[in-house]
Amino acid sequence: MTIIATAARAASDPQKPRRRLEPSAIRRLFARFNGYIAQERGKLMLAAVCVVAGACLELLTPWPLKVVFDAILMPRQQPDGITRALIDRFGNGDLLLAVSAGTVLVVALLAGLVAYCQAVILASVGQKVVAAIRFDLYRHIQRLSQSFHDTASAGDLLARLTGDVRLVRDLLVTSIIFISARFLVLIGTLAVMLLMDWRLTLVAVIVLPLLAVSTAFFSGRIKQASRRQRKKDSRVAHVMAENLESMRVIQAYARESYESDRFQRENTSSAAEELQATRLEASLDRIVQVLLAAGTCAVLWYGVMRVRSGAISPGDLLVFMAYLAGLYKPVRKIASLTGKLAKATACGERILAILDRKPEIADRPDAVDGVKIHGWIELKDVHFGYVDGHDVLKGASLSIEPGEVVAFISPSGSGKSTIAHLLLRMYEARSGSVTIDGRDVRDYRLATLREQIALLLQEAVLFNVS
Repeated sequence: MTIIATAARAASDPQKPRRRLEPSAIRRLFARFNGYIAQERGKLMLAAVCVVAGACLELLTPWPLKVVFDAILMPRQQPDGITRALIDRFGNGDLLLAVSAGTVLVVALLAGLVAYCQAVILASVGQKVVAAIRFDLYRHIQRLSQSFHDTASAGDLLARLTGDVRLVRDLLVTSIIFISARFLVLIGTLAVMLLMDWRLTLVAVIVLPLLAVSTAFFSGRIKQASRRQRKKDSRVAHVMAENLESMRVIQAYARESYESDRFQRENTSSAAEELQATRLEASLDRIVQVLLAAGTCAVLWYGVMRVRSGAISPGDLLVFMAYLAGLYKPVRKIASLTGKLAKATACGERILAILDRKPEIADRPDAVDGVKIHGWIELKDVHFGYVDGHDVLKGASLSIEPGEVVAFISPSGSGKSTIAHLLLRMYEARSGSVTIDGRDVRDYRLATLREQIALLLQEAVLFNVS
């Protein structure tokens, strides 16, 4: 039997995405993908230890500068307890300078080692999570019914299996550890600054509410732009896949220029959407930079006033400014991470849109398995159409005995391929019955049914394997 299978493919998203990703939706993403993270819990705990160690080392970094400034460059009459103890132990000369410089080097080496271990661990976890999600997504796509694949774009599915899955890694692995590390540094730095001078600390945190408002304002827009951009990328991938598969037809009909122009339109549209997302991210970065610069100016001005009044020493101000940079650095990093997380959450939604889609045709709980099929085929009053209101088969009935050879000869579109599709349960009849050996095809397991039916397609399909 020769079957001519035709399917209209659309580039539209199989499920229309929501307009806005609410916090509950973010929690849903983490809840759905939590199983992949849980498998790497041990490595993530080790990465968390590296995060804590890195945060502690980052908090130690400014103190050698304070000791050098207060004990060597501008000795204070009444140094603080730590500086006094170091002076008593090493004096206030070259030995103390060597100890302070050595401390800076040791802290830097330890911080580098911790950062290296954290990066390697997260890379390992991220790759395993990406591979697991991609495998489950691919396996689920194979299980979806033919009606889904008739309307889904191959390029869109490829984009979800490749780019979307990689970006979700930023949401599931990198963002958790990175944000945790930044928050630890932020909280620790803020605590030290409050102990040093709570008045200067209040001035430093004035800009934080403005940063929070700006980040929230731009994150939603970045998310929407990222969602549009991923859809455009999917369309580009669809056109590329379609044209590469049909290159013989394109060349035979001299359609190279037309297809190049079509690809260029899609490519330009995708680039424009990506540029829009980049502009929004750049705008957020610049606003954050300006607000943090304003906060730094305010702290510097008020700190100089405090030094002149004798409330704090120049060394205290120097160390405080170093901690201020340590406070603003994670704030800026978290704000810049918002754009990446917006892209990742949009990609997570696209992946879940596929994983949440249930196959329209599946095995019944009581479906039989391992039954040998003899080949008695019978259709009784079968109605079926690929599109609602346009039936291809209208009350079709036939009976074919085992071993009998039957040929269907009729115009294209009259339902020859449809009969084969119904026997294989690629589609379900709207009404009537399709039976093999007197048993409804829905009573067989799909594997049992399809393993015993040979289908010869008109087009040649060759897989790149032995």
